[in-house]
Amino acid sequence: MYEQLQQIRMYLSGMWKYRWFGIAASWVVCIGVWTFVYLKPDVYEATGKIQIDMNTLLKPILKGLAVEADQSNTVTLMTRQLMSRPVLERIIRETDLGLSAKNQLQLQNLIIHLRNNISISNPRSQDGGSRADSIVTISYKDPNPKLAYSVVKKVLDTLVESTLGANQTDTDVAHAFLRDQIKDYEKRLYDAEQKLADFKKKNADVMPEQGGGYYNRLQTATDNLRKIESDLQLARNKVKILKLQIQQEIARSVTASYDKKIQEHEDKLNSLLLQFTDNHPDVQAEKSIIASLKKSKEDAIKNASGVQDQAQNDDSLQLDRVYQNLQIALKEAEVNVSNIEASRVEQQRLIKSLQKQVDTVPEIEAQLSRLNRDYEITKAKYSELVSRLDSARISSQAEKSSEDINFKVIEPPIVPIIPVGPKRMLLNSAAILAGLAAFFGVTFLILQLKPVFLTKKELANLTGLPVLGTVTMVLDAETKSSKRKERIIMISLGFAQLLVFSAIVLLQR
Repeated sequence: MYEQLQQIRMYLSGMWKYRWFGIAASWVVCIGVWTFVYLKPDVYEATGKIQIDMNTLLKPILKGLAVEADQSNTVTLMTRQLMSRPVLERIIRETDLGLSAKNQLQLQNLIIHLRNNISISNPRSQDGGSRADSIVTISYKDPNPKLAYSVVKKVLDTLVESTLGANQTDTDVAHAFLRDQIKDYEKRLYDAEQKLADFKKKNADVMPEQGGGYYNRLQTATDNLRKIESDLQLARNKVKILKLQIQQEIARSVTASYDKKIQEHEDKLNSLLLQFTDNHPDVQAEKSIIASLKKSKEDAIKNASGVQDQAQNDDSLQLDRVYQNLQIALKEAEVNVSNIEASRVEQQRLIKSLQKQVDTVPEIEAQLSRLNRDYEITKAKYSELVSRLDSARISSQAEKSSEDINFKVIEPPIVPIIPVGPKRMLLNSAAILAGLAAFFGVTFLILQLKPVFLTKKELANLTGLPVLGTVTMVLDAETKSSKRKERIIMISLGFAQLLVFSAIVLLQR
């Protein structure tokens, strides 16, 4: 940091050597700027304000039905219209600007001048959105106040006049365009409907069902077949269980019949034994009968079919409620098995039929999907165009029925009296800064062209040779007096600049 400060000090010391050149440059720049500002003519600004009222009485009623105009778009279109060449040429012809346009080149320059200097500002509302009731300011600057007034007035008149006729023309063009587009899409929609109907008639036998496409139907049929086979297996198992229960019920009934007969003969045997011995023929006969019945009971239990055949002729078993319920349930289960088997056969036939169509049905479904897609797109576009035409008609009728003024001049322009430019105070103040910059710039430039060495270190660094010593300047009285006068002159010149600046400011006020 110390070395940098030393370097700056050396630069300032070297520049001080050429201070008179810097003072001369400063005076030249200041006088030149002050002269330029003095000769620069005053500029007058004429301003007019126009109100764009988007809040009509019908707007709350038509919300969602009519097309709502965008405030920012309205101002943008208005600006483009005003800045068009025909409008600017009309303004030039009907104002004093046309007197200075002697040829096409001058006319072109005037058009460019107006395009760059006519200002149209659209203030925004405080919440950042476009104001529905907006005030647009139109302004123009010119050295001639009457000319500035004429230009702004002509711009306002042109805006109001052109807007009144342009709205109806634009509406008619838009309606005609929408009607043409609707006719075109109506024809497209009719063709799409015919193609779709013809395709469905031609391929009625293989049209995809509501459940989905070919592969979905094949998968569904396969899943249904698996479910049917599972249900069939469950139904068959139920039949087997019912048959087993019937056999058990028959065996129980037959066993009870044998037990009853055996019990009767045993009671009879016990009675005979009270009267006779074991060797009595009647006792032996009863024992033989009981053994035969027991053997028949064991054979009946072992041979279920025989028991069932025997039970079918047993009237007591036919009257058993449990047996009757089991027989009814068995018949129902067998009927259910028959129905499920028929469903399985039908489902197998459907799967075989779908498998045979594997090369044709997917392509037909793809064509149908394309036809449906084209139809839906055309239908949606047609509906959108019809909706837009209805909205445009409602908007047009609303504009015709509304008595509110969309464009209204709320502040007509007046001939300006006080100039708005140039900013002489600011420019004259800038002349002081420019003179100061000229002082430092000229002295630094001369220092670079004619460098001086203020220390022996600088000389040694530049030449690369050792410096043996320095000689100090000793000023005599006359030289000191001369230096004192020089400082007085410099201070006087600085005060003179400030005095000139103050005088200029007072005169311009």
